[in-house]
Amino acid sequence: MMTRTEGSTMTNGHGLPPIKETIGTQGWRARRAVGRSFSSALTLSMACGATLLVASRVRTGSPWFGLNALATVAGLGPRKVRKRFDMSATLMGAGLLAAGMFVLAGLYQGTLVATGKR
Repeated sequence: MMTRTEGSTMTNGHGLPPIKETIGTQGWRARRAVGRSFSSALTLSMACGATLLVASRVRTGSPWFGLNALATVAGLGPRKVRKRFDMSATLMGAGLLAAGMFVLAGLYQGTLVATGKR
């Protein structure tokens, strides 16, 4: 709850000014964009990851094949794509997928902020 104390200074009830006034309007927008980017990236990663697992299962019979293939293409996994779960290749593929989705979400949210759509 916002209250007024001594003069016209707004506080949050604990004697501190609201964060929006503390870091400024531009900083507040950037902070919100980063927060939205993170939540968008998490959502995108989960949706794309689930789609990749299902598609790999249908196509090759192994849900891990797509993630292993991502790591192999990036040069971070074994030279030949494995169908089974591989601790290094599968996790590296999942990391690459998540990193790519975070970049896309950041670009999307940054564009929305820059154009004033959000």
